[in-house]
Amino acid sequence: DEFGQLSYLEMGQKVEAVAKSLIKNGCRKGHLIPVVTDGGRFETISALAVISAGGAYVHMEANNPKKRLDYLIDQCRAKIVLTHKRHQNLNWPGGLKILAIDEISQESCGDFDGQRRLVDSDDLAYVIHTSGSTGQPKGVMIRHFSALNTILAVNSLVDLSPNDRGLALSRFTFDLSVWDIFGLLGSGGALVIPSVLKRLEPSHWISLLGEHKVTTWNTVPSLMQMLVDYLERRERLSDLSLKNVLLSGDWIPINLPGRVSNLFPEARIFSLGGATEASIWSNYHEVKEVKPEWKSIPYGRPLTNQSFFVLNNYGRDCPDYVPGQLHIGGLGLAKGYLNDPQKTAKSFVRHPQTGEDLYATGDLGCYMADGEIEFLGRRDQQVKINGYRIELGEIESQLLEHSAVNQALVLAAGEEKSNRVLAAFVSLKEGYEHQSKDDLLLWLNSTLPSYMAPQIIVILPKLPLSATGKVDREALKNSLNDFKSQKVIVGAETQMEKTIAQVLSSVLGRDDLSVESRFFEMGLSSLDLVAVQSQLESQIGQSIPLIKLLEHATIRSLGSYLAQNSQSAPSLERGANRALRRQNRRVKPIDQNQGEEREISLSTER
Repeated sequence: DEFGQLSYLEMGQKVEAVAKSLIKNGCRKGHLIPVVTDGGRFETISALAVISAGGAYVHMEANNPKKRLDYLIDQCRAKIVLTHKRHQNLNWPGGLKILAIDEISQESCGDFDGQRRLVDSDDLAYVIHTSGSTGQPKGVMIRHFSALNTILAVNSLVDLSPNDRGLALSRFTFDLSVWDIFGLLGSGGALVIPSVLKRLEPSHWISLLGEHKVTTWNTVPSLMQMLVDYLERRERLSDLSLKNVLLSGDWIPINLPGRVSNLFPEARIFSLGGATEASIWSNYHEVKEVKPEWKSIPYGRPLTNQSFFVLNNYGRDCPDYVPGQLHIGGLGLAKGYLNDPQKTAKSFVRHPQTGEDLYATGDLGCYMADGEIEFLGRRDQQVKINGYRIELGEIESQLLEHSAVNQALVLAAGEEKSNRVLAAFVSLKEGYEHQSKDDLLLWLNSTLPSYMAPQIIVILPKLPLSATGKVDREALKNSLNDFKSQKVIVGAETQMEKTIAQVLSSVLGRDDLSVESRFFEMGLSSLDLVAVQSQLESQIGQSIPLIKLLEHATIRSLGSYLAQNSQSAPSLERGANRALRRQNRRVKPIDQNQGEEREISLSTER
């Protein structure tokens, strides 16, 4: 059973059993152990068990395309894989021992008590993969002392204690999860793990926040925006009392801290930054106020035992307010990239003046007069979408491998830096004019993780060139607007489609919508989808999981789904009447007991 609560004793027993099983099956000090899962408590247990056995964990999504999963496992030179029982029959590479973590128990290990060696502080703790510009992901190798330094610094910064509870919303492939696991549990607190199926549902978060008295929030800004948007449309809940809000991994909208403070007046809000290559975070800024002249939230100052430099092309410190390249130094630096000394040498450099080891982040920033740093964005074609660092070149490389594609270019589209989507522009080879964008999307989904798949694909006769002969990116951005405006408008036919179209028009502020256009092509963002979800539920009196808006991403598809799943749900007319009765209240009551699954909590209490 993946649901319910685990005490520290129960969790320790499970971790010990898995660690013994790993050693029994050949895990030795320094081995890289792939952990292939799709969420839940076993991710936390796996990380603790692998480290206890002397290895380093390497998390991989179970829904990764086979080609990518095989590549990642091969990079680890792995002999053992930890996974769920339900994934044991995947088409695994040969020669692997596949251990089902949910079947391992103290009894299954017997009396085995294999020898283990305690890890050293400079041994690897974990490897996390980031997007690579050449088409292959890069494995960032983090040592124990590096991760521990960041964890202790942030725990001290936010004054974490055994009374704290944290909501684990970040996926295991994202390094915010490292602090969720080792920061919360290392302080004696509890980790509250959402249902796998409802991980992106604000209503589910609210239920967990209240039931488990969650004090600490640690996510990318977009997830906090989703929570704030949801709460602002509903009654304030008195049992929600966040103590710390940690935001990182992407631009923080300038108005978000104020909105958070209105909902959680007692919470301290922290902007954190850094790079996966420097152990989660390297700098912080506590947001106590947002000054009117600010264009962005300050990046901040270095954490304990870490350093930040703004260097010019000659490796010298830039004067205040002069843009330069951001470099990180200190104890947090990674060992380098797995099996890639060339990329390691390119990104991990020496300070030309002091000889200090540095990581060249590829970001731009400047010193401010008070000693803090202002973040100015990237200097290359790397972007962040929902906290994931994405090399646009990796997506372009995969597109160009398709037999029909002649040219490919990928952009991050959207006016707000914190709310962008990926758009791919392609031209086709002669004789492949019949190729559809859906075919190309299927191709990408077979080779890339879902967070890297473009939400918009535009097929052009050829990509426009600038006067210098380079692909004209501004022209492509304009063509994206033309593409949206030139779509053939297919009108709504059923009452359900008309209701959905009405809600979308309200959110987007326009009515030229086609029932066959994808939501992201219309201009909807992931945050807009939460507003659509809320208004639709109110209109039709039917609960709509957010994941269904992503799966059925057109008015026609969503209308068909809702019509088929409305069995005992109220009719549109009854839903409309209910909405009218609620007008004076302005908000929709929250059902604290929604959902068929029980929440997961790793708790100090039985």
